[in-house]
Amino acid sequence: MLQYSSMSKILKLSQFFLLASITTTFIKIPSFYQYYRIADLLLFISFIFIIIAIIKKQISFWEDKKLAKIILFIIGVNIFGSILGLLIYKTFPLQPVILNYARLASCLIIFFEIILLSQQDKTIFKKSLLCLMGSLVIIPIAYVFQSIGLVDYLMYDPSRFSGLLVDPNYFANFQIIPTLLLLFYIMRAGTQTKYKAILYIGFVFSVSIILWSGSRSGILGLLVSILILLFFFIRFSKLPKIKIAIIALSIIMALPLGFTFVPKYKQIYRQPNTETSQPQKSSGQINNFLLKIKNNEKVEQKSRVETFASVPNLVNGQDRLGIWKRSLYFILKNPFGYGPGYNSIINITGEGFNHRVVHNFELELLLQGGILLFIFFNYYFTKLLLEIYKSFYFKNFNEMHALIAIIIGILTSGLFLDSIPEKWVWIIIAFIIVYDRQINDNKMAV
Repeated sequence: MLQYSSMSKILKLSQFFLLASITTTFIKIPSFYQYYRIADLLLFISFIFIIIAIIKKQISFWEDKKLAKIILFIIGVNIFGSILGLLIYKTFPLQPVILNYARLASCLIIFFEIILLSQQDKTIFKKSLLCLMGSLVIIPIAYVFQSIGLVDYLMYDPSRFSGLLVDPNYFANFQIIPTLLLLFYIMRAGTQTKYKAILYIGFVFSVSIILWSGSRSGILGLLVSILILLFFFIRFSKLPKIKIAIIALSIIMALPLGFTFVPKYKQIYRQPNTETSQPQKSSGQINNFLLKIKNNEKVEQKSRVETFASVPNLVNGQDRLGIWKRSLYFILKNPFGYGPGYNSIINITGEGFNHRVVHNFELELLLQGGILLFIFFNYYFTKLLLEIYKSFYFKNFNEMHALIAIIIGILTSGLFLDSIPEKWVWIIIAFIIVYDRQINDNKMAV
């Protein structure tokens, strides 16, 4: 059973910087090397206070032995993969490998801290949920700054919104979290109308910027997570059925309003091709199609399905299928992985092309940590979900239903992205573990 005690000043400082890191996890800032994440700096400061607390014996790394073993196992299989990659290819690109290890370390640290500090302060869970909704406030402010010329990287290109994450696909992947949290609070509010209008406006706005990102994977993950949460709400809510039906219908009707905030479609051209001197069409992807429908524009007199399939760069999906197929050769060649930064050691894009990541988190598990990490993650994650589904508290609509819908939506979107290095994935998994433990702990206390 978890033991909650008053936190020392050192642990309170660690918690403060941890919450600040969670709040800014969706922000990248241009720096001397690509983009810098302010969340990493805040997390590093938080971790320093954790180290000081461990040295002063205010907290122990082994306080949660199961958690410590999980972290050590993940580190071990990644190091083992790096060693095998070095031995097989006789190459070790130092800078990209170190940077990818740093990203993995930040994910493990935030996962570790959330679970460890939750044993000292049980309110950290609800505080962190509010922090994850920070993008709903910060992004509109940043957009105002961009409009007056102080910020210039909110757009991947003039037709795709990327928020403060530079890449619109990862921005959409993250934005699933605050969108679903707003949806959960709308459902939880029931018939109370005091804050419901604000929640609906926030929900429509959040949906709209995901649509504006033009990310097919993000939109897919959003729809999957919304459907799952709607199922949980209808199945487990204790509200009268007529009220459940009204709320569910109002949510479904609110989704199309997401187009309200999406700018009118314009054909955008990139810089001319240096070989042909012809302008290259921007990869607006799915939003080009959706925005044409919104504005009732004719698209070569084709059906909407035909138009969707013919959008430039939509059919090949940046050759993700080809990358997935070519990655199988390297997985079979070394089933124990190549460690973080695997894409700088092996080239899954083929001869003559730049190295790229695999854009699929399951294949990423195999390429990075090998069959051991793949089996461990899928077994542990499935086991955790089954245990939660069978638990006594799952029969009443609560935060766990939102967290399950969010993680499934994120991982669905992650089937087309590399999700292991993204902290918000680890944050949500940590929240699931913390909430499950706290609820079970309260039952034992009773």
